[in-house]
Amino acid sequence: LSLMPVRFAQVNGDVQKFRSLEWMNDGYSWGVEELSIEKKFNKDIDVSLEASGIPSANDANADILIKKEDKGFVHLNYQLFRKYYDDGGGFYKPFTTLADNHAGQDLHLDMGRLELEMGTAPEGARGIIISYEHEMKEGTKSRLTWTSVKEGATTRKIGPSTQKIDEAVDAVAVKGQTEMAGFTVNSEQRAEFIKSANLREERNLSTTTGTTDTKFRQQLQEPATQLYTTTLRASRWMLNDRSYVALGYRQEHLNSTEDENIREYADNGQLYNYTYPENKLNAFAKNDYDNNIWNGHYIYNATDHLSLIAKFKAEAIKRRGDSTYPGDSTAPYPDGVIDTTEVSHVENAINRTGENFGLRFSGLPRTSVYAEADLEQTRNWLTEERDSIAGQSTSKAGEVFARETLTHGRKNGWTVGSRSVPSRWLTFTAHLRQQYTDDDYDDLSETFYTTGAKSSFSDAMRMRSDEGTTRVAWKPFSWVEAGMRYQYLGTKYRPRAENQDYTKSWSDSSTFTYDATIIPSDHLYLNLLYSRQLYKMSTPAASSATANTPGFIANVDSWLFGMNYVLKTNLSLSNSILYSQADNFNDFSTIGLPLGVSSKRYDLTTGLKWEPKAGLAVEPHYSYVFYKSNPLSEVSDYNAHVTWLDVKLTW
Repeated sequence: LSLMPVRFAQVNGDVQKFRSLEWMNDGYSWGVEELSIEKKFNKDIDVSLEASGIPSANDANADILIKKEDKGFVHLNYQLFRKYYDDGGGFYKPFTTLADNHAGQDLHLDMGRLELEMGTAPEGARGIIISYEHEMKEGTKSRLTWTSVKEGATTRKIGPSTQKIDEAVDAVAVKGQTEMAGFTVNSEQRAEFIKSANLREERNLSTTTGTTDTKFRQQLQEPATQLYTTTLRASRWMLNDRSYVALGYRQEHLNSTEDENIREYADNGQLYNYTYPENKLNAFAKNDYDNNIWNGHYIYNATDHLSLIAKFKAEAIKRRGDSTYPGDSTAPYPDGVIDTTEVSHVENAINRTGENFGLRFSGLPRTSVYAEADLEQTRNWLTEERDSIAGQSTSKAGEVFARETLTHGRKNGWTVGSRSVPSRWLTFTAHLRQQYTDDDYDDLSETFYTTGAKSSFSDAMRMRSDEGTTRVAWKPFSWVEAGMRYQYLGTKYRPRAENQDYTKSWSDSSTFTYDATIIPSDHLYLNLLYSRQLYKMSTPAASSATANTPGFIANVDSWLFGMNYVLKTNLSLSNSILYSQADNFNDFSTIGLPLGVSSKRYDLTTGLKWEPKAGLAVEPHYSYVFYKSNPLSEVSDYNAHVTWLDVKLTW
């Protein structure tokens, strides 16, 4: 039993930022960090319990397993935790009164899961398992759909927005495993029912009192989904365990509906239609989705050092969707009567095949290598029709269009890697991967507006990604081990619109990590880590002559130091220091928003572990956390003192 009779966090500054980054609440907390019990009854019944709970943080876990030898089991698992969110929007230093804005709400989501399983055998053994699962989300989180904030004649999208979520998922499943003609056969039948209500709120802000400056929007979406899946799998080893084959099939049927209502208000609280009316009443959508997937996996161990691997998949998807979008566009004040209704119908059919070939070879001295090739082919047919139905007003000609598009897609890639141990104190690993994607959109038919606009305008999309990882581990002595790792990921995007040249965007990520573990004596343990993460992204806007927006940069340096020192047999001291910094601020105030993160963050923690007698441990802790931002990029500073006490009992 591990108790936390007290934890107190005193926060100075931005409490919401503290909660979202540190994943804990401020103020006083208490609870049970761990309870573990194992008991045997009547020599053949085993009962185990794992549990924890911190009430103020809405954090609770319980896991109960009851097993009777050769008869079956019952397993109950419950999890509940809270995730915090910052209620701030963007930041624009040139504003004087509206540079920093907050929603003024305590933002958090409570997420929980309850699962009950019972069966004749545990997972992976012959028998039948019946399960029920319930998941939930409840609370309010921040969104990045930032709203307009106007000060004087300047408008920037930095206003905060929030979304209230109330979601429930219920699922029942029957799983089974048996032996048939030498194959191990697994099957599962699952039914899942999902319902949620999501209310998003967005408010424009302004230093003026004009009606059109301070719009308030509420968007309520209520989706409901039923998902049914059937899964079959058969596998076996053959040829004296030198050959392995597995075949699988999965069928999914999904039926979903969604109701949506959008209301927009002026600053006086009255319903209002702006330049682009968005008051939508009882919009409705329905989708049916069917997916059939077949796959296979074959391994042949040609020698003790060489294995050949082949995989395949085939997928067939069909989707049909219909929606109605009624709008009240009476200006400036909606009258509750539908003016026009947009009606849409979509049909989609996708056929996809894929192949994978690989080998594993360990015949070289102290070295193993592997290689893979991936191929995928896709045929995607889509037809879309939209019409506008007159109501109180005439229909909208600009909302009437249709298109039929056939997309041929290819995805090819390769992977190579190796692991080498040239000596007892040196290990080297390397991994390289490259992937190409090429999608060609052919418009078989499309609608032209009288204005020249079209219902579809994309012709192609090409992507290439390069990925590499290498690591060197060095252990010159039994008490020292160090390692250095480099990870790279680069992606190039080349979309092409109709009658246009290909445009180029790219992202580039590199991460350097160095870590070392040093144990100079039985009483002292040291751990060091340094990480440098580099990230850049650039889009065609970087070369625009009229609205130039340079690329985005996100570089972060982090240091971690940990120490554990045994002062006496029953007394030990632990310390850790975490420091992280980012200096990526770029002031693009004249052309848009300041971009990039620029901040410093560190965490200093110290603690004692005292064991006055066998089975009892007392552990006091203290932590100081600090976050300091660049005042030109955000105003979210905080510092906090956190103290807590752990008491552990073993019997």
